Amino acid sequence: MVWKISMNIDQGCISHIGRRKDQQDAYGFSDFEDTVFIAHGGVMAIVCDGMGGLENGSDAAQLAVKSLLDSYMAKTPQQSIADALDQAIVTANNAVVQLGLQTKNFGNVGTTLVVAIIYKDQLFWRTAGDSRIYLKRNTILKQLNVDHSYTQELLQNLDSNDLSEDEAINHPNGNALVSYLGVGEPLQIDKNELPVNLQHDDVLLICTDGLYNALTADDFEEALANPDAMKAAKALQHKTLDKQLLNQDNLTGIVLRLQKKQPKKLNRFLNKKGIPFFIFSFVLILIGYVLYVHLGYLAPKYIDLFGINNR
Repeated sequence: MVWKISMNIDQGCISHIGRRKDQQDAYGFSDFEDTVFIAHGGVMAIVCDGMGGLENGSDAAQLAVKSLLDSYMAKTPQQSIADALDQAIVTANNAVVQLGLQTKNFGNVGTTLVVAIIYKDQLFWRTAGDSRIYLKRNTILKQLNVDHSYTQELLQNLDSNDLSEDEAINHPNGNALVSYLGVGEPLQIDKNELPVNLQHDDVLLICTDGLYNALTADDFEEALANPDAMKAAKALQHKTLDKQLLNQDNLTGIVLRLQKKQPKKLNRFLNKKGIPFFIFSFVLILIGYVLYVHLGYLAPKYIDLFGINNR
């Protein structure tokens, strides 16, 4: 699939249940054929991971995706992208909180979130939890967000928690999330304060932990080197599943590759396949013109020869 903004956006997506009984990942896109909306709202891609071990994780992830899309697609041309996106996240969070209340599982229903919007070659992103967004430029793959995990919280406060860096990284509760949709207020959101200027050949990857936890830097580099976004996404999935991890989590990933627009062909006659036809057509026109002029010059003589003018 190719989206056309200032640059073409080639899109690829994969989602697999892994070795789990349920698929708690969900993903979605805005309407990338709605050129009127794209003119002021760009295009959106979302990945959510229903909280592993929590109640109704699948419902929470799907609800978050739908709520976020519905809210953002109601954006008006007068609203800024950042404001509309932040409001959509508040709406999605409230929806997941309500799901927890309705199912009498408040506090036990949640989902991570990573959302990316591309508008006029600029990137706006937001995350909650430990799903991630990466930017690959040239050969460098960089994680843009910071995980909302207990490990990260410990690392940011090493001076006050009397732990070494190794102890923080290997803490038994390190994978516990400190923020996610459904946690209520206040909701911690990681985001870019200023839009990220994108370049042609940049690659964006948004994914759940089931993907990135299984792969090495070399795995990412090799898969994302594929110029076709869908093939790159499928390569990430194959590399993950080929490891045959016993506890392989659900895995979901969206790959977006920005491509420089190709100049439109001026005329089909000017390309290589059209040149012979162009020459043939030109010769026919030239012959027709010569015959027209020649017959037009001789016509009066023939008319006079047959005495037509003497009637």
